[in-house]
Amino acid sequence: MLPEEKELARLEAEQAELKERVSAAELEQETIKTETAQFQSRYYQTVGRLYVQLDELDAEIAKIRLDRVPNDATLKAHADAAKQRAQKSADEAGFVRAQPKPPPVISPDLKQAYRKAVKLIHPDLSVTEHEHRRRTELMALVNLAYERGDQAAIGGYASASSMSTSGIRAGVG
Repeated sequence: MLPEEKELARLEAEQAELKERVSAAELEQETIKTETAQFQSRYYQTVGRLYVQLDELDAEIAKIRLDRVPNDATLKAHADAAKQRAQKSADEAGFVRAQPKPPPVISPDLKQAYRKAVKLIHPDLSVTEHEHRRRTELMALVNLAYERGDQAAIGGYASASSMSTSGIRAGVG
């Protein structure tokens, strides 16, 4: 084997390793986004509800204090502010309840399907501009399917990608 061929083989192996690392990093990024959305939903459902209760109790306490001394302007201002806070918390809690359900839990099978799809679809594998645009659109769809936990859709996009092989670098992936 010529020195140039050895160097080419080394560089191709290094490229394959770097692509694997990019794929893993993209998977980790999508997983973190999904897990963050799940946490945010649980947080608002739990903590938001507790803040509503706390603000309602504060408003009740302020009203009871005002009832004891009805002519105290400071207590009246405090009671009004507490009532407004309670109303605002209740409104925000209603907004949180109206939010869509949290994203699904990411299973190992879903991660595997995502990795496979990325290896087949990634835009860096294309050689033509048209194919690069098509693969970029497919990757966006794969990412959205991953966030929804839709393994079947990911598999469908991977299959669609493998059907059209024009504009793909040979021997890559």
